[in-house]
Amino acid sequence: MQQHLIDRYLSMLGVPRRDFERVIAESFRETATFMNALLMPRFFPDGSVVIDNLTLMESQGTVTRIRTLASVEELAQAVYDHFAIPPEFTMDVVNNLGQLGDAWS
Repeated sequence: MQQHLIDRYLSMLGVPRRDFERVIAESFRETATFMNALLMPRFFPDGSVVIDNLTLMESQGTVTRIRTLASVEELAQAVYDHFAIPPEFTMDVVNNLGQLGDAWS
């Protein structure tokens, strides 16, 4: 873990480091959700798109469609389709994530 990043974050908050040091350190563990999940929400006036690891949720009005993506390649394409982020970038990120844990638990 890079201590200088933690120190900078805490100094921006104006909080003494000792108050949040343990919590922030734990959020950077290799098994932490933050380090093992891809969660991308996008909201529009009439709906939303949420990618939560290999799940794509599309809502429009009162209708929501939920689809499980079959592969990380399909995930990369969905990110491109809905967020215009190139697939190579998404693949690089996903390949550096751990087990793609559930961001909601």
